[in-house]
Amino acid sequence: EKTGKIPDVYGTRRKVQPQSKKKGNNGGRKPLLIALCAVVALIIILVITIISVSSDIKEKNEIAKKEASVEEIRLKGEKYMNSGNYEDAEEIYKKLMDTSDDEEIVTIYKILYNYNMAIRKLDDYNVESATRFFDKIPDEYEKYSIADDVGYLSDEIARFQTALEIFESIENFVSDDNFSAAKEAMEILDEDALSKEHKERLKEIKKDIAKKEEEEIVLSEHDAEDLLRGYCDAMIKAINENNFDIVKPYIFEGSKMYTDQKSLMEKCAKEGIKEKLNSFELLSLTKKLDTVWEAKVAESETISYANGESVSKDFKWTYTIEYIDSSFYLTDIK
Repeated sequence: EKTGKIPDVYGTRRKVQPQSKKKGNNGGRKPLLIALCAVVALIIILVITIISVSSDIKEKNEIAKKEASVEEIRLKGEKYMNSGNYEDAEEIYKKLMDTSDDEEIVTIYKILYNYNMAIRKLDDYNVESATRFFDKIPDEYEKYSIADDVGYLSDEIARFQTALEIFESIENFVSDDNFSAAKEAMEILDEDALSKEHKERLKEIKKDIAKKEEEEIVLSEHDAEDLLRGYCDAMIKAINENNFDIVKPYIFEGSKMYTDQKSLMEKCAKEGIKEKLNSFELLSLTKKLDTVWEAKVAESETISYANGESVSKDFKWTYTIEYIDSSFYLTDIK
């Protein structure tokens, strides 16, 4: 039907009306979401707090455990030290130094280390090194149970040092052919304080001395007394008879004593002095060198002068006796 209007070839257009919002739907979801977020946040905070607290507790537990372990090790070190097991104690305190900066631990370690080193060196008879380590022992050692052993070690070092000094003196005496002095030194020598090498050397020295003593000239007190008494009798007779030849066999010609006694005899003869031996005593005989001795003598004489006066006198003389050309002679008198 024609109406004069252009027809709607595409169909009738419908105006779509917007849907009306339902009251109360979105309005109820929003507060729920906020509350949920708050709960989640609270849970997160709680978890973080729990983790943090757990971490602190764990750290404190580890520190406590570490401190307990250090204390346990320290007590073990003290036990070793108190029982005299100083080598194990040294190892314990060395470990403690890696975990603690306690000055006392460092001091105890130094005491143990230097003590043990001194002992080892002394066991090797290295007295010089032992002394060096001993001198490094801190003075604080006196506060601990090791004090007595440190004192004993000091005595041992001194004993070893003395033995070494005596041994060296023996070698010097032997090199000077003073065997009597070497033998005297051997009597006070502590051979246990000598090293194996020194002991072997000492055996050689003893053999050498024994061998030389077999070849050595020996002057007994009996022989010395006979020589000196014979001289005294001969000298008085030589004075009384003005004949020096009587006493010549006892005095080595060319010695100072030979010249002096000849002059004395000539003076006595010139002044008309006569002598008489009342007593004679050998007081001591000392060997000075391999062929030289000193004899101390007490003599009593009566001296008669040309005017008829007589006087008794006591003398103490020191004679020198020497072995010369296979015989014993007097060579000096003091």
